[in-house]
Amino acid sequence: MTVPDGAESLRLAEFILCLPPNWPLSLHDFRDEQNYWPIRLLKILARLPLEFCTWLGLSQSVPHGDLPRPYAANTRFCCSILVPPLTCPDPFRTLVLTPEQTIHFYAVLPLFPEELDCKLTNRMNVLIDQLDRFRVTELVNIRRKNTREPYWFGH
Repeated sequence: MTVPDGAESLRLAEFILCLPPNWPLSLHDFRDEQNYWPIRLLKILARLPLEFCTWLGLSQSVPHGDLPRPYAANTRFCCSILVPPLTCPDPFRTLVLTPEQTIHFYAVLPLFPEELDCKLTNRMNVLIDQLDRFRVTELVNIRRKNTREPYWFGH
């Protein structure tokens, strides 16, 4: 990736997104965007730095479209955020190839519009606290609760 001066160690990255064991994964299943959107998301994230000569790193959010819209009809997720891997032990967060080349692993968390708004208006730590409180991980759960719905506040 094209990183700012002084951040050369962040040039290499891999993105982690986990799917449930029963997620439809055949080529036939992928014809349906409701099954394919997590794969498409990973492809978009992988291509974005190359297409725009930029980089992606921790805490960065990437909306689905200029005006964030749901990834597919079966979800309201409209954005993703990059965080340290949440279900992997610390040694798996980086892979040192050579002293000059380290691959950083980032977990991709799909977000609801209200969660993206929380990050943009309240800062990242408020969103992370909320996601942690609800035990959100990189395992895609299209049925997970929106951590910013009023019903859940205070529970």
